[in-house]
Amino acid sequence: MDIPDRRFENLQVNFEARDVSGGVASPETDATWLRLSVSGLPAGWQLGLAQAVLRKNVVKTTNTNNGIDIRYTEQLRLVYKLTLPAGATGTQLAQLSFTDTETGADLGTVPLMVSAGSAAAPKVGAQF
Repeated sequence: MDIPDRRFENLQVNFEARDVSGGVASPETDATWLRLSVSGLPAGWQLGLAQAVLRKNVVKTTNTNNGIDIRYTEQLRLVYKLTLPAGATGTQLAQLSFTDTETGADLGTVPLMVSAGSAAAPKVGAQF
């Protein structure tokens, strides 16, 4: 998925609020501008976006002579809501398409494997 850099640039690290070891908190915000469209699932299978969070995950904070150096990764955490009809079984490959609702920009499409069966709870897995 191609999230514009400006979305991460808007997340500001609060250097005044440091923990006892000198680290800074990872800033995050809800990505309410993210829209999900799903294709490839059978009738009655519904997959929705329950939560989307944009985050600068601070992995290291170092004090230097010139100030504070931080290292972080940019992350997008997605939580899905999956609804299946009673008795649903099988594995389906869904295509998830993401759009920025504020700009209308297409952010990309990723595959998602969805499995359902009588022996276990439904499973949802993605790798991108």
